[in-house]
Amino acid sequence: MFVFTTCEEKGGEFEGLWYNRGTCYLMSGDWAKSIEDYTRSIEKNQFTDDARYNLGICHMQLGEYEAAVAALDEVVSSMENRTGVMLNDAVYYFRGVCNEALGKYEEAIKDLTTCIDHGYEPAQCYYERAQVYAAMGDTENQTKDLESSMTSIK
Repeated sequence: MFVFTTCEEKGGEFEGLWYNRGTCYLMSGDWAKSIEDYTRSIEKNQFTDDARYNLGICHMQLGEYEAAVAALDEVVSSMENRTGVMLNDAVYYFRGVCNEALGKYEEAIKDLTTCIDHGYEPAQCYYERAQVYAAMGDTENQTKDLESSMTSIK
């Protein structure tokens, strides 16, 4: 991180400075500093989808679920507007987890179902969706998803 900070202090800037330093902060668990640098990366229009995705993860780690969903919504919107781009299903997983935390159960079910349909981490997605069904009081679907979670463990 010293190299990134020194570069900034000396007035220098290179493409990816904010994104790369934000990633260092992310890896060290410094969510607030990571958010600052990812925000600057987005402002500089550098690595915007990746920066928004990581920004969403940082907000989620801080319990700032509305901000996390907003960042992840932008990633989904950006990727859906480009042809030939494979959506990263992890975006849907984490947005689903945040929607669950916000009590937006229908949105959470939709996102987690997308993950399951795309084959993204099925055991984890079924388990997480079971938690949403439990919160909704839907024990039948909760039980089905817990069973599916167990049978999809490899």
